[in-house]
Amino acid sequence: MFDKFSDAGRAVLCEAYRVSLEFKSKETRTDHTLLALTCEPGLPSQALTSMNVRPENLRKELEHQLLASSSREITPVRLETASVELDQIPFAADCKVAIRRAGQLRLFFVHKRTEPEHLLLAMLDLADERVFSLLDEIGANTTYLYRLLVSRAADRDSLQPDIPGLRKTIIDGLEE
Repeated sequence: MFDKFSDAGRAVLCEAYRVSLEFKSKETRTDHTLLALTCEPGLPSQALTSMNVRPENLRKELEHQLLASSSREITPVRLETASVELDQIPFAADCKVAIRRAGQLRLFFVHKRTEPEHLLLAMLDLADERVFSLLDEIGANTTYLYRLLVSRAADRDSLQPDIPGLRKTIIDGLEE
């Protein structure tokens, strides 16, 4: 499942796992992945930062939502970076769906690797409840965020001289 992920995409998923451990969660969910996306450099964090979505605000809102949904007190634990293989991470069902959708978006945008922006676009495209709730609570416009990500990815891609033509794209897609 992760063989087509870029190093940055893998780093985001490992960070999401670390976040899930911090919050003492049994599975890595999409809300953990969203927080990880704000912490890692790249298009998603740039787009979120331009909308005034800061990692610390997102973390506070995530803590608040976890406390509201739980009868026990949740105190995040600070962890050192843990070395873990992606195949060993216990992803929740919603996160698995988002990861698969990110792979589909990679193909749609004709990218060789699944990047962090594909993960965020997938969660927005799937209208993930946890992600939408977090972004809504901190005042982010999800429609604008989606369009901003697509626009910035297109701007970045248009500067690359090795963009394949339609024929090559179709053939490569059929081979996969």
